[in-house]
Amino acid sequence: MRLPLTQIRTDGQTNARAGMDERTLAEYKGSMQQGCFFPPVVVFFDGHSYWLADGFHRVAAASRSGFREIEVELKLGTARDAMLYAVGSNATHGLKRSPADKRRAISLLLEDTEWSQWSDRAIAKASNTSHTFVAKVRASLTGNKSSERIYRTRHGTTAVMDVSNIGAKPPSPPGWLGLKPGLAKIRWAILRASASGDPYVEDYGEIRTPSRVSVPERLGELERDLVSLLKQFRPTVVAIEIPQNHPDYPPQTKTLEAIGVIELVCYRELAIIPLRLSRHDWRSHLVDGRADSEEVTEAIAMTFDLPLSASNLDAVGIAYGAFCQ
Repeated sequence: MRLPLTQIRTDGQTNARAGMDERTLAEYKGSMQQGCFFPPVVVFFDGHSYWLADGFHRVAAASRSGFREIEVELKLGTARDAMLYAVGSNATHGLKRSPADKRRAISLLLEDTEWSQWSDRAIAKASNTSHTFVAKVRASLTGNKSSERIYRTRHGTTAVMDVSNIGAKPPSPPGWLGLKPGLAKIRWAILRASASGDPYVEDYGEIRTPSRVSVPERLGELERDLVSLLKQFRPTVVAIEIPQNHPDYPPQTKTLEAIGVIELVCYRELAIIPLRLSRHDWRSHLVDGRADSEEVTEAIAMTFDLPLSASNLDAVGIAYGAFCQ
């Protein structure tokens, strides 16, 4: 596909090079004006902005040539996703990276709160550099020692130990978040797996939006509450019940808008693309197709030892449907 150059953002620290090379820009500009083929530039789209991850010289050359559009390879993701992609690009194509370019790529990772916790080898893999070079850059930036220690074994040989995770908190256990969408309220439930592998309900509830405000305001409030929910439970899988597509009963636009917000927030916050489950999909793991809503609720309550007096338990069933996938 092609995008206007004016829509491609280059201001999100996604350029992993130390600077632009004028000789390369001149060569690219001349080749473009002669009609030579260039591979598409790589762009990440977060629902609002197009972040350039690979192809800064090509975009600049196209702009200097007077072109309005450029061919792009589109990926879903945020500016951070684009940055992580950028630090490893140009290792095998385009203008060969200089030592300054490699240092810039490593520095982008080490200056980030999350990525700086990675081991030297993990950063080297992401940036297509060597772990020894990463260790040198880390020491020069922070004064911290390498995350790897070389020690001698009892057999007289040397080995490398990754000590970056010593004292770190253990990762959260896998979680399955089920969502029954709507604009007025979204029912949700989070499942975890016990030591034996059996699922159990950690918590469930509702997100409500006030009807007295406009739809955009309700969607904004829904987005904020979803962000808080995801940060609290950190699910590894999210599942949404999608409305049935019946010609006589089309899904409400507001519900579809709510689903759009859910999918955007899940991808932006946790890089998760939610599973889309129909009512038949998740119910089939609990009851047969002839069961009515009351029987479904009873089956969920019995499976997870929940009170029948609880409000609609569909979100628990949706989460269980994701668990069974």
